[in-house]
Amino acid sequence: MKALIALLLMSLPISVSAHEVVANRLTLVQRDANHVSMTLVIDYVTTIRAVAAPAASYKEFVIACSGMADAQLQRTLSQAHATLEKGIVLQDAQHRSLSVTPLRWPSLNQARKLLQQSAMAAIALGTDKAEPTTLELTADIVSSQRIQSLDVQLPAALADVLVVSYKPVQTTIDPQSRKARITF
Repeated sequence: MKALIALLLMSLPISVSAHEVVANRLTLVQRDANHVSMTLVIDYVTTIRAVAAPAASYKEFVIACSGMADAQLQRTLSQAHATLEKGIVLQDAQHRSLSVTPLRWPSLNQARKLLQQSAMAAIALGTDKAEPTTLELTADIVSSQRIQSLDVQLPAALADVLVVSYKPVQTTIDPQSRKARITF
């Protein structure tokens, strides 16, 4: 039976390429003087467990969540999402809090699928940890003032976070020459 479950797990799509470093990552891209796009890449199930049930083992958490009724799971996830969002604090250089749109979280069905896959893997492999459930969350930061720098504070549940920030340089390729030199 374990061999059959392990075979089924190997056929599941893996959300991260083998060469990628699996880590929580925050990317901030300044789109214009008053607007920054935020992308937060997290191990979703591990992060939600750290917020919703820090005392439970990973395996206990994913098995419990996999068996929850929709309303109960939605309540658990919504509370964890709200706690994480409240822990993300962004301030400008004058220490004014900046407005952040709500993060775009997975639907209940998407979250349930990730939890069920994690539960199957934990049971089949007999471990307390499965493959990371990498998920990308996006939001926007908009200010009435020019954003020159940001102070970023993140919740402890995210553990180590690699932060990448940049302001893109745009180049237009004119139809006559059909080429442009791009510098880095």
